[in-house]
Amino acid sequence: MASSKRKWLATALLCLTMAASGCETAPEGTGGKNNSATNQTANNTGDPSQAETKAPATAEKRTITAATGEVEVPAQPKRVAAQAFLGTVLALGVQPVASETFLMNSPYLEGKLDGVTDVGDSLEALLEVEPDLIITQIAQAETVDKYAKIAPTVAMPYNRFASIQEEMRYFGDLLDKKDVAEQWIADFERKTGKLREAVQGALHEGETVSVMQEYDGTVFLFGPKSGRGGRIMYEILGAKPPAAIPEHMLADSYYEFSLEKLPEYTGDYLILTTNSTLEQLKADPIWGKLPSIRDGKVFLWNENQSWYRDPIAVEGQINSLAEWITKAAKK
Repeated sequence: MASSKRKWLATALLCLTMAASGCETAPEGTGGKNNSATNQTANNTGDPSQAETKAPATAEKRTITAATGEVEVPAQPKRVAAQAFLGTVLALGVQPVASETFLMNSPYLEGKLDGVTDVGDSLEALLEVEPDLIITQIAQAETVDKYAKIAPTVAMPYNRFASIQEEMRYFGDLLDKKDVAEQWIADFERKTGKLREAVQGALHEGETVSVMQEYDGTVFLFGPKSGRGGRIMYEILGAKPPAAIPEHMLADSYYEFSLEKLPEYTGDYLILTTNSTLEQLKADPIWGKLPSIRDGKVFLWNENQSWYRDPIAVEGQINSLAEWITKAAKK
């Protein structure tokens, strides 16, 4: 892009701000980074219709289906802005030119972000790195239209994919990395297949696992399309939630419920995102009565460890979770 044209478009977009992170429909009120990132999507202002020039296009184009419909994208993207699915893009061997703060703070991506610019939620900063493809999980037309003034934009919500394999194949296709995706899937299935067998062999018939987060008296359930251990336990390791939990509560990324339902919705094993210690939970008049807490069949971790559910994060989490539940099953 010529320098004068870049400055002209930067001026047109200077007053626009937006949340590129959008994160995985995280529970409101948790007070963590995910909460602020989720709420920023409402802060968009300005008139992007004034900007008509996009970033430099590659010679070849093709059409891919996104959540918002068909999108024309570069056949071989070279400068990807991963405003979502950062770990997925990296797992495919693609080094993005940009991402946003929350995703770049993942402990599982430490040492993997050389050359990636943190543009936060700034459209002007994103424009400066001149991406030829932008990936976002925010499918609202207003947000996608603003991004599209900079480069072709593919919007896919985090919970759109039924499995981690489906996610890898979609982005492998988008980024011209199909072979890399298939190799990653083969390696992943070989490793996790053994872990799944170990977990299934350790659990007794009918035993269940719950995945929750507690914060300031509020409790959230997580299902197979979520982080916090949900994707790992249900989708990959094949654990089952308590039968009392309605299916619709596990269909999305999370579901808030009343503490009155805690005994009913807590399984034989509990994976809990919390800032509390086991001793504090045991002393609590509600949590302390749960068999999984009382008997030590609970896995505790904080939000910074549990939130991320991309392929690299899953590889960094799954061994600990599988080892924990196989040991806890022997108690």
